[in-house]
Amino acid sequence: MAANPDLAQFRHLQRKVLRKGDEQASLQSLFKDREVIDAAKADLLATGERTFSADAQFRRLYQVEFLGSALEWKDNPERPALLNDLEELLRADNLNPDMELELRRSLSGDKVELFMILLHNDRARAESMLQDLHGSRLGALLEHARTRYDALWALAAKQP
Repeated sequence: MAANPDLAQFRHLQRKVLRKGDEQASLQSLFKDREVIDAAKADLLATGERTFSADAQFRRLYQVEFLGSALEWKDNPERPALLNDLEELLRADNLNPDMELELRRSLSGDKVELFMILLHNDRARAESMLQDLHGSRLGALLEHARTRYDALWALAAKQP
């Protein structure tokens, strides 16, 4: 995390159950910072990566969490752009055959998580995207994500 101070700050602030006003303002400042958002996108695209790295996987995991949290803030002035960013990340052709299988699996998992975030924040947009991708490998992956998302919500609804 030393190489990603903004991500470290997000993790520190995000874990706090009760945030002070200045801490909440700092967190929201990160959520609307285009440079921080672009860094998250760059990590998630994994351009140039060919081998699996647990460190890179955790960094991407935190970036997915960051983007999801940024979208959860309904008053985020970057929210419309963030939805576009999510769709761009999902549609990116970044699963390359010259990558190690474990890296491709990790990046596929990132796409599943990102699509679940899109389903939660803009279901109509997610469904439209699924229609566009119907019959493709990416469409099949995202269909799996939707099935998983719906099953998890159905299970949660059954809890007392």
